[in-house]
Amino acid sequence: MNEQTKKIGKIILIIAGAVIVLVIVAQILSKNTPIPMTANYEGGAMIDSLGFGESFGGVVSQKATAPSIARDSVMEESVATNNQGNLADKKIEKNGQLSLYVKNIEESITGIKEAAGNLKGEVISSNVSKNVSGEKYGYITIKVPVASFEQAMGEIKKLATEVENESSNATDVTEQYVDLEARLKNLKAEEEQYIKILSKAATVVDILKVTNYLSNVRGQIEAIEGQIKYLDRQVDMSTITVNLSSDADFEVWGIRWRPLVVAKQAVKNMLSGLANYANAIISFIIVLPVIIVWLATIALIIWLGWKILRWIYLKLFAPKNIK
Repeated sequence: MNEQTKKIGKIILIIAGAVIVLVIVAQILSKNTPIPMTANYEGGAMIDSLGFGESFGGVVSQKATAPSIARDSVMEESVATNNQGNLADKKIEKNGQLSLYVKNIEESITGIKEAAGNLKGEVISSNVSKNVSGEKYGYITIKVPVASFEQAMGEIKKLATEVENESSNATDVTEQYVDLEARLKNLKAEEEQYIKILSKAATVVDILKVTNYLSNVRGQIEAIEGQIKYLDRQVDMSTITVNLSSDADFEVWGIRWRPLVVAKQAVKNMLSGLANYANAIISFIIVLPVIIVWLATIALIIWLGWKILRWIYLKLFAPKNIK
């Protein structure tokens, strides 16, 4: 009974030792795990470009409401002006899309570039690629004057053996354009008021604050002027995007058939398969020594494990011969 108890105690000690080792390893690994860092950010208050506050000097305080008054008056004036003048001139952005079948992709792209140049347009981007079947396809995007939009579409379609798809769309940006002009006029009026206030500011604090507001308004003015210039360009120049596909070798009952392309792709796939097979054989031969080493290592580990387990069994569990 005592011998059996000792054996059980030894087994418990071995298991406890293994658990302790595992816990220590887990603790070491957890210490090496990076801890996500967090950052605290303090929010800042947005300063109203029109709120001067009581910290300004007497001159600034008297003029503090001038920008808001100017803004209201300018808004009323701009609305009246817009209703009478700006709305009469529509701002239309016109674009077109074409999908064409052509005999030669490169020659067609060259022809489209020449057409754009003849119409005082420009090329935005172009590309020619091949799909998995070896067929070429491409696209080109050009800009031409709005007055030459229809002519450009006609010249491009002449290069095609078939027009697969044609579409055009016009977007009215008049409201957006008028809104930007009104905002620009209001901001310029505010800028003038700030300049007047700055000329009468008495303290360094007042000068710094007004300069800050003035810089903010100037930044908004430049941003809106950039948007207006962009809209002017979009309205003056139309964008045409052309997608090009190679025409089929044969067409039977509306089905486009390219037997030569299919044959080329089949040969390409066969050669690719043979190359992959040869690569696999070469890789296996080169890696074979490493595989043998791994197999020998695994066999050794299994053999050692068996020896250790057999020794434990013989020491702890096998019955002893009593002489």
